[in-house]
Amino acid sequence: MVYPDFKVCVRCFTFNQAKYIEETMNGFTMQQTNFPFVCCIVDDASTDGEQEVILKYLEKYFKINDNSLSTVRETDYARIIYSQHNNNVNCYFAVLLLKENLYSKNESNKKINYISSWSEQCKYEAICEGDDYWIKAEKLQKQVDFLDEHPDFTLCFHNAIIQYEQNDKLPHLFNQIQESKEIKIKDIVNNWIIPTASILVRRSILPLPKWKDEIYSSDQTLALWSIYKGKVFSFNDIMSVYRRNFCSDSASSFILRKPSDFSAKEHIKLYEYFQKETDGCFSDVICPHLDYLKKEVKLINYRNHYGLLSFFLMPLFIIRKILMKMNL
Repeated sequence: MVYPDFKVCVRCFTFNQAKYIEETMNGFTMQQTNFPFVCCIVDDASTDGEQEVILKYLEKYFKINDNSLSTVRETDYARIIYSQHNNNVNCYFAVLLLKENLYSKNESNKKINYISSWSEQCKYEAICEGDDYWIKAEKLQKQVDFLDEHPDFTLCFHNAIIQYEQNDKLPHLFNQIQESKEIKIKDIVNNWIIPTASILVRRSILPLPKWKDEIYSSDQTLALWSIYKGKVFSFNDIMSVYRRNFCSDSASSFILRKPSDFSAKEHIKLYEYFQKETDGCFSDVICPHLDYLKKEVKLINYRNHYGLLSFFLMPLFIIRKILMKMNL
C-alpha cells in the first residue's frame, strides 16, 4: 500500500488502559494540522478489554470499508488495522492488537519494528502512552512548526497537568518553567521536567544506542541523546495531561513494587553508559550527579539496615539535594 507523506508518527504503546484509552485517542483525532500524521497504537495483549474499546472507537470514527484507504489483516503476532479518520483527513490510525504480551517475554523492543513501515518515513515522532492525553488541538502543529524553523533543535516539549488516579491529591503542573526557552543538560539531569506525552523528537537522531534497552528510563535516555545531538526546547504551554496511576498494572505502581534504590541505580547505569558513549563531554554536570546518586543508594541501604541512623543522616541529604537543584 502507498501511504500519504506522513510528517509525524505518534507512538502509543499501551497495556490494560481500557478506562483511559478513548481519551488518549480523542487527543490524537482533535489535532488540527496542515500535514498528515499517523498514530501507531500498539496494544500489548491487554486483558482488561482495552482491545475491544479500541475496535469500537475505530468502527465509530474511522473509514474501514472497501472504498476507503484502509486495511485489516491478520498476522502471526497481531491483528492490524490501518485507516483514515472520518472527518479529520490528516489523521490516520495504524492499530496493532498484539496476540501475546511482549513485555512479559522481555521482547518489548519488537514493537518498534512492528510500526517501522509507518514511523521510518516520518520526519518527527511524538509519544503518548495509553493513559495520558493531549488537550490542545494545536499541539502537534505548534511543535512541528518550531522544529521545522529551528533545524539545530532535536527535541521539543511542553508543560502538562499531573492528574492523580486512586488518590485525593489535587492536580498540579508537571514543571515550573515560566517561559518558553532552550533547556540545558543541567535542567534535565538535576530535575526531571519533561512529560512523556509532550515530547516531539526529530527522527534523524534515532535510533538510540543499543544500551538503551538495558535502561528503565527511556524518556531520560531520549532527552540526554537529544541534547547530545543538538538542542532541546521547552514551551511553557500546557498541552497534555499526565496521569499518576497507582493501580496494580500501571507504570507508576511498577516503580512502587521495585526496591527503594531501583530508580537511583537505573539512573547511575544510564549516566555511566551515556558518559562512555559521549566521551564524557558533559562530565561537569553528570559527574556531580552520579556522585549524588551513589550517595543516595548508600543512604537507602543504611536506612534499610540501620533505620534510626538514617533519621540523622536524612536532613543532610535533603539539604544537599536542594542545593544541587539550585546549582549552588
